[in-house]
Amino acid sequence: MDQYTQDGEPVAVKIHTLNPKGPAAKAGLKRADWIEYIDSTGKFESGTSTDTADELNAALAKHKTGDVVKIQANRNVEGDKFVFTVTIG
Repeated sequence: MDQYTQDGEPVAVKIHTLNPKGPAAKAGLKRADWIEYIDSTGKFESGTSTDTADELNAALAKHKTGDVVKIQANRNVEGDKFVFTVTIG
């Protein structure tokens, strides 16, 4: 179930900067996307919740270069959700 802050933003990690040649950009993630889950099974609302940057970093730290992970992101506050396949670089 989606959670939102009092400002109406998703409870997730917002991408503020993105290396245009990095693995996230190559997978299709964009600046201002909200990362909600990592290690998603491909179904929405699955995997490890990433409500904070610390949770996202901890989830990413479990992986090594070359691992393939699925990341669920919310593209806007209207709730357009996508699952991206990212190869850790």
